[in-house]
Amino acid sequence: MLVGEGSTDATANAEVHRVSRLFWETHAYDFMTVETAFVSVTPPGVPGGLERCRRLGAKRVIVVPYLLFAGGMLERVWAQALAYGAGHPDLDIRCAEVIGDCETLADVVIDRYEEALQLVP
Repeated sequence: MLVGEGSTDATANAEVHRVSRLFWETHAYDFMTVETAFVSVTPPGVPGGLERCRRLGAKRVIVVPYLLFAGGMLERVWAQALAYGAGHPDLDIRCAEVIGDCETLADVVIDRYEEALQLVP
């Protein structure tokens, strides 16, 4: 389950759903699905997303925060996931780390910077 921050901007939330689908198609096709949830503002929240996974028959859910860095949001994702798991011992819930700094992320930042430079007159 990919967990985004959540926003009042529907386009931003749609992008998180898009990333979930792309992640499933490129990396997780052996799994039934990649569900999407949000840590704040936007439904479904983390418990709602986990409930959907459980109702779809999942025995294990890996909660993947779609966040660049650790902090309060990550702690909220983990706390919500673990609280849900405490009430559902039949569901194995695992929480992943944030994306963090990595070479691939650095490459994306450089690419976007170079694209922005092309727009400057």
